[in-house]
Amino acid sequence: MQFLSCDWGTSNFRLRWVDSKTLKIIKEVVLPEGIASTHSKWEKSLLPESERISFYKQSLKMAIAGLGPLGKPQLPIILSGMASSSLGLKELPYMEFPFILEAQDLKFALIEADDDLEHPIYLISGACTEEDIMRGEEVILLGCTHPEKEDGIYIFPGTHSKHVMVQNSEAVGFKTYITGEIFNLLVKKSIIGNSVEPGEERASFVQGVEESEKEDLLHSIFKIRAKDILRGTDPVKNYQYLSGLLIGAELRQMEISNLPIHIVSENPLLSHYAAALAEIDGNCKVKLHSSDQALVKGHLEFLKVLSMIQVS
Repeated sequence: MQFLSCDWGTSNFRLRWVDSKTLKIIKEVVLPEGIASTHSKWEKSLLPESERISFYKQSLKMAIAGLGPLGKPQLPIILSGMASSSLGLKELPYMEFPFILEAQDLKFALIEADDDLEHPIYLISGACTEEDIMRGEEVILLGCTHPEKEDGIYIFPGTHSKHVMVQNSEAVGFKTYITGEIFNLLVKKSIIGNSVEPGEERASFVQGVEESEKEDLLHSIFKIRAKDILRGTDPVKNYQYLSGLLIGAELRQMEISNLPIHIVSENPLLSHYAAALAEIDGNCKVKLHSSDQALVKGHLEFLKVLSMIQVS
């Protein structure tokens, strides 16, 4: 059996054609067309609300065309991320914490195949506590913890980084840190942007992590600009120093115990968070996971439950 695995986030879109027996990615499409930009286009279209799903389906249809001939035209689309938010094609209520790490606990809605799109869409909702929200990470967590369901803190770096606590096969709570968004705003929208340039330079990153403990964060950020003006510091080193400051500030809020810390991401964030944790506490147990692989595994677990529901 094959299926289409889709993660439609705030800033990016990822679609994968997957063989469910081997989890092999037959082909994929990655686009910078996140839900935020699609929603902006939707608002500008001035179409009635009744046309909303059809409008979003056109974006899906164009992305699917990029996969080439599928052979089986009605492959199911398992869709998670911000697509189920108020910005997406249909807003769904959140699943509430705590929840057992099993696919049958996920909330979802079926959007039937039609003339707009010949693939049925299984739209998965997000999860929430009384004061925090996530959409997409719950599916990645499911794939990451299947079948072991190991206790620990699961960190999902990104625009809005999530720290999820897992105990006794349950996701019991989490916190969100706006680390990635603050970094992007500082680099692209603030005066600090004139002093930084993307690039890799590990020593400056580690220095930033160290400084996140020693000094006031807001003062440390401004020092990047001041040092650049006074001494003409290397913009790549400044970029990595800023990254270390913010990631270090995020991770220092965490209570590190004997439980393993699972970092779920792709490089370079995967290695950056691992390096930051090693600097903060070299004795903590850190395990690394591919978020791409975990997402596809989570979608597959959901598809298995779906198959059982349809058979019964």
